[in-house]
Amino acid sequence: MRKLLEPLTVLTALNIFTLPVYAELGSDVPSDAQLLTERGQEAGSAGSGIFDIAAPPAGTVLRPVERIPRDKFGVVGPFPLQLQDLPALIFPDATLDERQKVLVY
Repeated sequence: MRKLLEPLTVLTALNIFTLPVYAELGSDVPSDAQLLTERGQEAGSAGSGIFDIAAPPAGTVLRPVERIPRDKFGVVGPFPLQLQDLPALIFPDATLDERQKVLVY
């Protein structure tokens, strides 16, 4: 009887200590319907939602941007940034208005 009692005690103790771990694995998991509803809200429709990106106006021609040469990228003067620092941080074909919006005054 004593030989049977020891393994039974060990198994009972293991079950008691591991039961909370198994209970947490299945908790707070949304159902498929909840996930689909959440994804629908995130994606949005007709201008709502966090993933909506407005299409460019009709007739807009998209073109690739110019790259900053590797040996010039990130080479700037002391803080705060000045207009003359921006060629090392912003695409070379950015307009003056776009460059000025980056500066913090």
